[in-house]
Amino acid sequence: MTAATFHASPFATMNAEHMTREALQKLMRHRSPDTTDRYINMARQLNPAVSKLHVPSVLRKAE
Repeated sequence: MTAATFHASPFATMNAEHMTREALQKLMRHRSPDTTDRYINMARQLNPAVSKLHVPSVLRKAE
């Protein structure tokens, strides 16, 4: 696994809902749209779950 591969997965998951499927596919250089869809589906599951997690106040960023 290369450094680019290692960082691609979080990038794709974190940005999947902020761009079109086609744009994400091109940025990630996926040959198949099915590969891109996996990241989009993961983001749709993770983002709502993460937003509901309890974060102790000591770990929160100052607002």
